Amino acid sequence: MVRHYLALPVEDLTAQQVAHYDRMWPAIVSLIERHTSDDVAGGLILESSGVWPDRVAGLANADVAAVCLTAGNETLRARVHAASRFAELTGTDRILVDKFIGRTQRYDELMVSAARRAGMLVVAADSFSSLATLVDKCWQLLTG
Repeated sequence: MVRHYLALPVEDLTAQQVAHYDRMWPAIVSLIERHTSDDVAGGLILESSGVWPDRVAGLANADVAAVCLTAGNETLRARVHAASRFAELTGTDRILVDKFIGRTQRYDELMVSAARRAGMLVVAADSFSSLATLVDKCWQLLTG
């Protein structure tokens, strides 16, 4: 894994991430379809960066709604730095975290662009003071 991240540029790492999510899509769509067609299964809120906007937009019906959550590059960087304890890292470990941040930011750019092309709602999650406020806003947007 280390050699993989060190050897590949951010664009290639991002392309591999997208390809991974492409391979996951059949299982994701099966889960969505089961929860929208089976009264016993109940509702489903699916949070996943692997749910590509044009694909979920193709599922849109009365039982499916979607919103794309995003965050600014500084928020993404700060979260990864905190989670990785970046300040304590040195050398190669810092390079790996920086590559991961680059991939995360590029993926977010692609996701938001795809969401906008698909006509999906895009919400900047880092503009809300609390999770509850963010959830309320998403609910309002999805239910009109």
